[in-house]
Amino acid sequence: MLSLPSSTPTDSVRRNWNKANWETFSEHIHSTGIDLTNLQGKEDTLQAVTNVTTILHLAINVAVPAGTPRKPEAPRWNHSLTLAKRWVKRVDKRARRCPSSQNREDSQNNHRHWTTMVRAAKTAYRIKQLQSMNTKTIWNTIRHHNTHHRSIPPLKGETVFWAKCASLRNALFPAVNNIPQQHLWDNFLTSKLDLY
Repeated sequence: MLSLPSSTPTDSVRRNWNKANWETFSEHIHSTGIDLTNLQGKEDTLQAVTNVTTILHLAINVAVPAGTPRKPEAPRWNHSLTLAKRWVKRVDKRARRCPSSQNREDSQNNHRHWTTMVRAAKTAYRIKQLQSMNTKTIWNTIRHHNTHHRSIPPLKGETVFWAKCASLRNALFPAVNNIPQQHLWDNFLTSKLDLY
């Protein structure tokens, strides 16, 4: 009986089976010279199965290259998003192959539904995160929350951006804003940017 290491390699690497070298694989299997004809009893059979499994793992490590690692899934991802993404890809493919107004409309509707689902998943994840945070780490969580698609609401009735900025400055720094600005001398080096 062929003596091999008793531990089977637990290889969690994703393999690129399309680029496998099957000649190298079969050569590696045949070079071990394992003989399964003289098995006697349960213990010999279990040892043979373990040896064959180990040989297969070693041959796979030699002949099948490792694939590129996948990006880790976002923590907000769930199975319904996976199914919805597959459906969006399927509908897009159908719209490309058979361009008709109905297929384009289905594609647009599915994209809208997909966007809504992703936003809802992000919001639910953020709420779950905020509920489990303490006061020291909550600002890091809020900082990562993307709110660029929402406009700043009116502040004190002001709707123009610069007026909102002025009202915000007056609310946050009233003492500084009430001090009259000093006149700067003529040769004072000033910035080209408006730092006000």
